[in-house]
Amino acid sequence: RDQLMRHFQQGCNDLGIPKDIVVLVPKTKTAKVADVITKPGKIAVRSDFACRAPPFGADTAESCAFQIVVNDILRHEYEELQSGSHQQACQASYAYFAGHPQQLSQFLKAVDKFSLRLEKDYRLGLLKVELALKGRSLPVRQHRATPLEVVANPNRYSLLSRQLAFRTLGANPSSQAIVALAEALGDYATAEAANSALVSIAAKAERERPDLTGFVVDTLNEVLNSEGYASKVAVEALSEIGTNQAVSYLFRALSV
Repeated sequence: RDQLMRHFQQGCNDLGIPKDIVVLVPKTKTAKVADVITKPGKIAVRSDFACRAPPFGADTAESCAFQIVVNDILRHEYEELQSGSHQQACQASYAYFAGHPQQLSQFLKAVDKFSLRLEKDYRLGLLKVELALKGRSLPVRQHRATPLEVVANPNRYSLLSRQLAFRTLGANPSSQAIVALAEALGDYATAEAANSALVSIAAKAERERPDLTGFVVDTLNEVLNSEGYASKVAVEALSEIGTNQAVSYLFRALSV
């Protein structure tokens, strides 16, 4: 706890925020690491966050990254405390990171390293800042494609879009593996091998997951009949998903 508070005190110094505004609590009302609701007029920080704090003052990449995270928590929550607006709090962070791209990169890596969860709208906003710094923007489409449409049309959508689609499909590992297989088969297999694979995979699905049989056949047929599969996309799909089961299905089917 002492190490954590020293990081927050340093953050208060960096941002010019009163040190006594930060209080440790067993839990917050929002279940977030920090909020301004639990203790009115204060920034409440969950005490269990201390277990992730590296030694304060250590001249290490880990300590510096953690300090960037702490400073953003303070910047975000203090702005919300002053303005009463979650959106303004987000904008304060966006504006800061837009002027400090290196810290944005460190912050995003630290979020993963310290197993933190960002709210969906905040993560999306940071993504827009990151893309803007690279001279890019999020694609705007009249039709909002489903994850299956995105992965089934790799030439039409960016790598970022496909990665987001794969993460969405990750909520259902079975469908995710099926799509990956379909992509790989569409690129590497002959028509004969692909048809054998359809039979093999559908039969296995019928034994193990009867409820997925129709989905397996429909999805594989749809994707195998599409055009434009690149080997790079197939490799990306399998490496992104990392499903050993999908890989074993693939090679078993192709060896038929």
